[in-house]
Amino acid sequence: MRAAFMLGALAVAFMASAAPPEACTLDNCNAGTPAVTVNDKQDSNYACPTRELATYTSTVLSFAIIGASIGGMPNISDTTGEPEFTGNTKNIVDGLRAAAGVSSFDEAVAMCAPIKHNRHVTIINHPSNALVVYVVDSKTKLAYWIPLSSLDKLK
Repeated sequence: MRAAFMLGALAVAFMASAAPPEACTLDNCNAGTPAVTVNDKQDSNYACPTRELATYTSTVLSFAIIGASIGGMPNISDTTGEPEFTGNTKNIVDGLRAAAGVSSFDEAVAMCAPIKHNRHVTIINHPSNALVVYVVDSKTKLAYWIPLSSLDKLK
């Protein structure tokens, strides 16, 4: 299953790397900020056509990383392709999946594309306190939503 492989690869990448000093944050990367994408071969971050898809995929991946770092790799649901969450986490993920209009992580990923490393982009929409931003690629002129954590601010 593609989702299980990607979640595992992401967990390994997270534990092996540190945040770069110029990483975009909620405070330093607003609309109009030039940035560069950060996504190496071990990362599994996605560029998505809608804010809802980007929020859902990045949240599932983030929760999986957190879970893997504190308790090992969780079971992956054969229904949703997500880690088998419980309680409030399950409620949050269920709500994000519904908002994204998909029934599984694999369905969401199929609508998105892996973020290409080292692409120059400009942030064109950074909703207040959102962890995903809308960017336009300087080379392709395509716009898409990606996690803020996948960007380094250009000087």
